[in-house]
Amino acid sequence: MGAEASKPDASIERKALIVRYGVGVDNGTHDIRHMLMNTFHFEEANIKMLYYDVEPTVEAQGKLYNGQEAPTAQRFRQEFTNLVADAMAGDIRLLYADAHGMPLPKCRTELAY
Repeated sequence: MGAEASKPDASIERKALIVRYGVGVDNGTHDIRHMLMNTFHFEEANIKMLYYDVEPTVEAQGKLYNGQEAPTAQRFRQEFTNLVADAMAGDIRLLYADAHGMPLPKCRTELAY
């Protein structure tokens, strides 16, 4: 008689925003996404990811290989607002930010490349 895996409470809505403000080879943000789905029962459609998959340049600013939008400060504000907008008591919201010590630009009004 084995122990059954606990089933999530369907009345609890789980949403997450995973943000990475840098580039590199580690898959930490994707590992977090998989953990949320496989361990904490988040639905894939309820996990939004903002990250660069290529080194942003002046020529290719905002153009990414897999079609996602660039993780600018404006985009972050919009997605964070969407994350919490419809939360009800008991729902779960998660923000995971991976910045790897990113230096701030001189102008702090927009954190974009």
